[in-house]
Amino acid sequence: MLTDPGKGALAKQTQIHKGFVVTGVNDAAINSINDLQQALAGGRNLQLAGFYPGYAGMYYYGLSNVEAFSGEQ
Repeated sequence: MLTDPGKGALAKQTQIHKGFVVTGVNDAAINSINDLQQALAGGRNLQLAGFYPGYAGMYYYGLSNVEAFSGEQ
């Protein structure tokens, strides 16, 4: 579960909110923090899939040029 989108790529490129649960990145299933870290490190253009507890449906957020944001807080 996302506790804080921070000020990096997530905040700059999406309208993602606190509480988002990531279930996939670029169609790869995410089952652990380790899975998520590996998926995020593996590409510049990413699509995060997931849900917000208590809300119906899946949500998708696209991130591009992720490497350009690395190191930003």
